[in-house]
Amino acid sequence: MNNRRFQTLVIIICLTLITLLFLPSKVFAESEGNFQITYENAHEVFEKMSNEELNNFINNIATSYSNSKTSQTSILQTVSVEQYNSIQLAWLAAAQIARNYGYPCAATLVEFSVKNIPYSECGEGLFINKIRTISVYKDYISKLKSDSKIPNSITFSKSDNADLFYALHKVNIKSSKGLLSIYTITILDTFDFAYDNNYNDLFTNIVNNWAWLCQQTHVLHPISVIITLSEQ
Repeated sequence: MNNRRFQTLVIIICLTLITLLFLPSKVFAESEGNFQITYENAHEVFEKMSNEELNNFINNIATSYSNSKTSQTSILQTVSVEQYNSIQLAWLAAAQIARNYGYPCAATLVEFSVKNIPYSECGEGLFINKIRTISVYKDYISKLKSDSKIPNSITFSKSDNADLFYALHKVNIKSSKGLLSIYTITILDTFDFAYDNNYNDLFTNIVNNWAWLCQQTHVLHPISVIITLSEQ
């Protein structure tokens, strides 16, 4: 009898552990299916979604927003805190689509703009690794080392690198020479989506509901971009 009770207890414990192990993934799946995605877990969730799922996510938010919007009041007057957060999530989903299509720099600045966080890199990083391969930057460094006249701005063209073209395009650049002939290069820019028409070319072809999303730039913030490189 004692052995049977012990075996029963073991079975109950095992079943309980199995239930606990699988419960989080079930809840996560249900939340994702119902688009219960939070500001905190958005990046992790969106990384696992296909472009079709991300576009459907944006479409659901657009539909929900349109249904709740009245024609008598302006957009800003009708946007509740919940709607504002949902629109931010829609932008983060659009950024993930851009990343999936091979534009991680452009996606990153949109994400930082949504979160209202200045972006900076120093030494090595996503932007720096790409900038060093671009001819216009190489020409700048060549002129700098030869004491030739250097410009105070450079422009990344679409043919150079489409990702940098969409993310930065024309930037201010300055340099200083330190010990052991090590140059510090600083690239400065202000990312302001509302005044950057380049992004239309990128997102129009990959985000199905881009026209609606373009009307919701009030959730984006202008942010400073500072990229610091060292060259010898």
